[in-house]
Amino acid sequence: AVLAQFCDALYSVERIRPLQDQARKRLIKLGLARVQLKHADGGFGWKSEAPFDGILAACARAEIPDDLLSQLADGGRLVMPVGGDRQQILTVVDRDGDKFHVQSLDAVRFVPFQRGVMR
Repeated sequence: AVLAQFCDALYSVERIRPLQDQARKRLIKLGLARVQLKHADGGFGWKSEAPFDGILAACARAEIPDDLLSQLADGGRLVMPVGGDRQQILTVVDRDGDKFHVQSLDAVRFVPFQRGVMR
């Protein structure tokens, strides 16, 4: 509930329908009614609701997707694991106008990005 105090709205894209359904139930229990859920390929973000002050990706990509960078608001922050199966680095990208400042934090291991959706 603390996060909801600082956000006008939260948006989440999930490619696996049962995980989205579980998340919806948990969010309702937590009283987070302002969270919008979308069942889709998360690799493209949610362009129609952009720009976002913050983007958190929960799967690793070989590179930071331009689609996500373009949806980041000026002054916004993107946090995501970047790398492949053998090595991933938790990466933070801060947007300042047309410039993106990238900072590598630490080695991590997340699930790899997969295209498409699952019902």
